[in-house]
Amino acid sequence: AICDHRSATITREELIRLASDAHQAGVLSGKPGIVHLHTGSGKDQLNIIFEALEHSEIPIATFRPTHVAGKIDQAIKFANMGGFIDITCDPENMEKRCALIHRALVECPRGSVTLSTDGNGSMPVWNEKKEMIGIGSGKITALHDTVKGLIHYEKLPLEEAVFPVTAAPAKALGLEGKKGCLTPGADADILLLDDDLNIDTTIALGRVLLRDGQMQVFCNFEDC
Repeated sequence: AICDHRSATITREELIRLASDAHQAGVLSGKPGIVHLHTGSGKDQLNIIFEALEHSEIPIATFRPTHVAGKIDQAIKFANMGGFIDITCDPENMEKRCALIHRALVECPRGSVTLSTDGNGSMPVWNEKKEMIGIGSGKITALHDTVKGLIHYEKLPLEEAVFPVTAAPAKALGLEGKKGCLTPGADADILLLDDDLNIDTTIALGRVLLRDGQMQVFCNFEDC
C-alpha cells in the first residue's frame, strides 16, 4: 500500500528493492513478476512509483497500481509511459465512475486499463479525521454492473465494455490467448448474457456452472 494513512509508509528504496525482487522472480520463473500497489487517497498520489522508475532500471510493467480513480491524471500519464493501471468499480456512483473509466480507455493505450472490485473484501468507513466509524464489504457484482453502466451511460458497444475485464487483464498477466478471449486453445471460460445484459449462463474451463440463471454446481455443505 502507498499513499495511504493505513500503509507501512514504504520508502522509495524499499519499493525499488521489492520491485527488483519481484521482477527477478518473474525472469527466473518465466512469469510476470509484479508488485500490486493499493493506492490510497493521500497527497503523494503515484509519485513514489515515478521516483522508483527514475532511480532504477526496473521495467514499468512491474508496478501495478490499483484504486487509481482519485488520481486519474497521474494514472493516465503512467499508462502512457507503458504501464498498466487498474480502476476500482464504484457501485455507489456508477455514472461518474463510468465516465472516468471511459476517459481512461480513450486516453490510454489499448489494453493498459483494467477494472476490478474489492469483491467481498472489508470496506472500512472513515470520517474526516481518518477514524473508522463502520465497516462494510465490497460487492463482486460491481464488475458486471460497471460493464452494463459503460454500455448504458457511455454508449460503449458490448465488445468495448467487456475489454477491460477480459482481454486487458489477460494481457496484463501474460495470459493472452488463454484467458479473456474466445479462441481455440483458450480455457473455455464463457459468460452468456440475456437481452438485458443480465447473466444467464456461466461456463468455466468448459464446465457449466450456471444455466438459465440456475446454479448447476454447489460447494461442499451448500444447501442444494
